Amino acid sequence: MTTSSSPPSLTPHERLHYRNFILVALCGVFLYLIMDFVAPLVLGAVFAIVMFPLFRRFMSFGMKRTLAGLLVTFIFGVAFLIPVGGLIFAGADAGVDEMEILREKLKGAENESAGELINRLGLNHLMNQIDKYLPGDRADFFRMVKQGAATTARVLANVLKKLLTQIPNVMIASMVIIFAVYYFLVDGERIAKWLANHSLMTKRNTTNLFETIQGACRSAILASVLTGLLQTAIMAIGCIITGVPNLLLVLLFTFITSFLPMLGTMPVTAVILLYFAVQSAWTKLFVFLGIAVIIGLSDNFARPFFIGRGTEIHPLLAFVFTFGAVATIGFYGLFIGPVAAGTFVGLVSVIDKGKKIES
Repeated sequence: MTTSSSPPSLTPHERLHYRNFILVALCGVFLYLIMDFVAPLVLGAVFAIVMFPLFRRFMSFGMKRTLAGLLVTFIFGVAFLIPVGGLIFAGADAGVDEMEILREKLKGAENESAGELINRLGLNHLMNQIDKYLPGDRADFFRMVKQGAATTARVLANVLKKLLTQIPNVMIASMVIIFAVYYFLVDGERIAKWLANHSLMTKRNTTNLFETIQGACRSAILASVLTGLLQTAIMAIGCIITGVPNLLLVLLFTFITSFLPMLGTMPVTAVILLYFAVQSAWTKLFVFLGIAVIIGLSDNFARPFFIGRGTEIHPLLAFVFTFGAVATIGFYGLFIGPVAAGTFVGLVSVIDKGKKIES
């Protein structure tokens, strides 16, 4: 009589290995399914951290967590998400129209001589000034300018058209951000506690890292957004006073470039000043130059005020992280890149302090 042998039982060490393998596999499947929404989820978490003090303030008035979360999320949507989204798509739509008009003008100018084109555009004064310092054949110069302008118009038009075609995806991503802001507000403390319990660092270092991330979010998001809105408002006033055309497009690029470390809104103001120089509108040029100085000074005064005691990030590090994030994940990188830079600085600081304490 033969007896069937039971399968060998797993040791606790082997069971741990299998459990970890299953956990990693499930996490991989989960990340694969939400891959397109990782950036909106992270951005929602960042905005939730920024809005958390307001959430706690409402909670101190006796509001329930769900009601306070709904109210803060509503404020976030109305005060930031809707205006910024409207500005982006209105500016992109206006930009597409202007690029198409420019391309048509350039096509119509193919049969014009350099002299006729100079007269039609009113560039005689400018060309005379250029001839004093850079003498040469005007026909060759304008052929090069037309080719460069046509290429620039085509590239910008394609970029703006692509942005407009992404409206359905952006709407879905906006909904993900809104839901992420709400649930990270309501359940954020529980999530932070779980992360602290499973952290590889000491409790003190983990707490310091959390505080650093909060400071990075404050400096990178709250300060940058408020400073960008302030600079965009000043730019709007300046454009209205001096009669700059394509106002929505100018404001769109002003708001976007305000997030760029070191450069800021300088490219936008430089293009507008060049536009007035080409038109020989010297009065408007000097008026707008004064406004450009105010825009630059507003960044130097407003950003430190909004940062408060947040994390200070070196401009070069913020520049590299921001452009790297933009190249990797697109528009979201304008917000997530500086936060990543601040988190990196905070993590290095926490590790350095820990080594000093151990020594």
